[in-house]
Amino acid sequence: MARAELAPWDFRAPVADADWIAALHRWLSTYALEAAHPRHYGLFQPRVDPGGVAVEALVAMHNPSLAVWGAAPMAVELERHVLRSLAALVGWTRDPHATFTTGGAEANLTAVLFALARAFPESVEEGVASLPERPVVYRSAEAHGSVLRAVQIAGLGRSGCREVACDRSFRMDLRALRRAIADDRSQGRRPMMIVATAGSTSTGAIDPLGPLAELAAAEGLWLHVDGAWGAGALLSPSLKRCLEGVERADSLTWDAHKWLGVAQGAGMFFSPHAALAKAVFTVDAPYLPGGDHPYATTIQWSRRASGLKVFGLLAAEGWDGLATRVERCAALGERLRSALRARGWTLYGEGPLPVVCFASEAMRRGKVVAAKEAARLRREGAGWVSDTRVAGRWPALRACVANPSTTEEDIDALVTALDPARSG
Repeated sequence: MARAELAPWDFRAPVADADWIAALHRWLSTYALEAAHPRHYGLFQPRVDPGGVAVEALVAMHNPSLAVWGAAPMAVELERHVLRSLAALVGWTRDPHATFTTGGAEANLTAVLFALARAFPESVEEGVASLPERPVVYRSAEAHGSVLRAVQIAGLGRSGCREVACDRSFRMDLRALRRAIADDRSQGRRPMMIVATAGSTSTGAIDPLGPLAELAAAEGLWLHVDGAWGAGALLSPSLKRCLEGVERADSLTWDAHKWLGVAQGAGMFFSPHAALAKAVFTVDAPYLPGGDHPYATTIQWSRRASGLKVFGLLAAEGWDGLATRVERCAALGERLRSALRARGWTLYGEGPLPVVCFASEAMRRGKVVAAKEAARLRREGAGWVSDTRVAGRWPALRACVANPSTTEEDIDALVTALDPARSG
C-alpha cells in the first residue's frame, strides 16, 4: 500500500510545497505506529513534548554542524553543559567524557572501543589481529542485542562476546560470571569487559551493579552499564537507589529519547576516562583548525545538534518535573503489575522500573499464543503491547509505561482487555 502511494511521485516536475508537505504529514500519520498514544506500551518511545518539536525546527533552520567547535560554539557548549549536568547525576563531576550519539547501539560500540584501547593500547594502531590474546566481553542473557553487534563490529567476532546465565530475577548471575572468567583465563583468552544491563528490554531487570563493579575491579576488567532507558531512574530521588553502583562503572549508555520525551535520536555516552576518547578517535585532519573539537573524540564527524532538544526538556521541566514524570510512570507500572498479579498472571521480573512482563497459565501451557494476543490487543485498541520470549524460552507479553500521557484508566482498560487470554 505504501509503495503504491509513492508510485506516482516520479519527480519529473516540481510539486507545490503545500501539497508535498500535506502528503508527508498524511503518510507519516497513516503508515506509522502511533507511539505517542497513551496506550502505546510496546517500545520506549513516548510522546514528544511540544517544546522538543520547536527545538527540532530551530536546529533544522540553523543547521549547526558539531564537528568543529568554531563552526557552532554555542551549540557545542549547550550540549556539553547538558551532558555535564546529567553526568553529575551519575556521580561523575570531574570533566568526564560525554557525547551525544545516534542511540544506544553507537554508545555501546564506543564502550567496547574504549575497553579495547585500555586493555590493548596497541590495538588502536595495529588492530585486533596483532593482539597476543583473544579478548572476551561478558553480557547477560538479557542484554540488548546491540552489545553483541558492537563486539562484532569492533573486530572481536561474535564468539568474543560470552553470554552469562541469569538468576531467577533475570539479573546476571555472579557465580556464573566468575566461572566464565576463570574458564577463559585457563584457556588462554583475555577477559576484557563486563556489560551490565540497567533495565533490560523484556523484563526491566537491573544487573547487580555494585557487586559487578567490585568483580570488575578485582579482575581488572572494564565495566560498562547499558542503561539506555533504565538510566532515567537517576532523575528520581526514590528510584535512583536501584542503580546504586553505577558511579563505579567505566562507562554508561543512556538514551534521552527512550523515556524522557524528546525526539529520536538523542543517545548519550558517558565515561570518566576522558583521555581514552582522544586515544581512540583522534586522527590528523590538516584542513581543520587545531583544538578541542567534537569530531576528535567521537565516532561521528559532522552531525546534528541532538543535545539541544534535551536542553529544551530540562529547561521546560526542571529536575523536579522530570523526577515527577519518571516516578509517575513507575507508579503506573506497579499498578499494572499489581492488577495482573491479583488476576493470577505470572510475572517475570518484578523490579522498580515500569516494564511489566507477564504470561497467563493458558499461555504457559500453549493454549494461548502470546503473539496473537498482542495482535488482538492492538487490533481492539486496548493497547500496543509486544510479545517476547523470556530467557529465550518462555513466551510472554510485555508492556512498558513510558508515556507521561498514560493514565490509570488506560492501565485498567488494558488489564480488563487481557482477561480473555487468561483462560484461552
